[in-house]
Amino acid sequence: MRVSKERQLTYISQIRRALAMNPYLSLRELQEALLNKEYPLKLGIHYINKLVKKIHKEQAERMNYYTLNKTLAIFQDEINELKKRLWIIIISPLSSDQSKISAIRELRISSIILFDKMFESGIFEKKLGEISTKDQKIINEIDKLPKDERIKYFKKLAQAKNIIIEYERKLR
Repeated sequence: MRVSKERQLTYISQIRRALAMNPYLSLRELQEALLNKEYPLKLGIHYINKLVKKIHKEQAERMNYYTLNKTLAIFQDEINELKKRLWIIIISPLSSDQSKISAIRELRISSIILFDKMFESGIFEKKLGEISTKDQKIINEIDKLPKDERIKYFKKLAQAKNIIIEYERKLR
C-alpha cells in the first residue's frame, strides 16, 4: 500500500515525538508506543524501521551541517583576525617594504584559502563571468563614496598590486 507524503510526514512526526521522549526505544517498544496514543497508529515494524532510518539520516545530515558551519565560522574568525593584523603591517609606515609585501601575499593567500574552503563545503557556487548581487552592492557602495575617497581606495589597491608585481619580479 502506497502512503502519501503528507501521511508519511505525520507518521515521522509521531515517531520523532516518541523517540524524543525515549531515544532508546526498540522498534517493538516504538510500535507499542504508537498504538498507545490518543490517535493510535498501527504501523508494521518494517515500515517503522524505514521511517526511523529516515529520521536518523536527517539528524546526521543536520549534525554534519551544524559541525561544518561551526568549523567554518571558527576558521573565518581566525582568518579575519589575521587580516586585521596584516593590514596593520601593510598600512604602518614603520614596516619595511619586504614585510609589507609578505603581508599582502599572506592576505591574498588567506582570502583564497577561505574562499576555497567555503566553495568546497558547498556554501556557494563559483559562477564565472557573472557578478553576484553582493558584488554589485560593493561596487555601488564604492561608487557612492566621495570622489577623493574613491581615488584613495583605488590608489591603495594599485600600490598593493605594484608591490606584489615588484616582489614577484624579484623572486624570478
